[in-house]
Amino acid sequence: MGACAVGGADLRVTRSSSCCGELAVGVGVPLADAYLEFLGGRCRPNTVLAAAYDLKTFFTVVAKSPDQVRPADVLAFITAQRTGRAGGHGVLQSAEPGVAGVSGATVRRRLSVVSGFFAFLQVRGDVGSQSGAAGAADPPGAVPAASGSPAGARHSPAAADLVPG
Repeated sequence: MGACAVGGADLRVTRSSSCCGELAVGVGVPLADAYLEFLGGRCRPNTVLAAAYDLKTFFTVVAKSPDQVRPADVLAFITAQRTGRAGGHGVLQSAEPGVAGVSGATVRRRLSVVSGFFAFLQVRGDVGSQSGAAGAADPPGAVPAASGSPAGARHSPAAADLVPG
């Protein structure tokens, strides 16, 4: 299910034009590239580029394929963002000189992108409920899942657009 080896050194944001002249962005992880294509249909180009960079950063730090990512990996990613240490994968760029880690706003944006990505994958059925940010607190604006979903299931606003009805 979308399994692929994810090597941090191999990942990079690629930018090109589609056959229609629209921005096409990828990071080298097929499921993430599908999510970026989805975003490209509903977001401005700079938003898609920012999401691509955030996903590249996430997969560089986590170094796992999307179907192998667990909530503990997402929490470790957040910790790495705030401390500036990426668990042996180098040091992240600091938001302020002399301060480790990136700003709180950057961490929140990256977590939002990662959460939206895993919500997208869950709606499509690409990952189970134990992957990624599943089980995290509901994001602001979350809506109840479609009928037939587990009781209490909720989707982020981005994922709600994918739910029929």
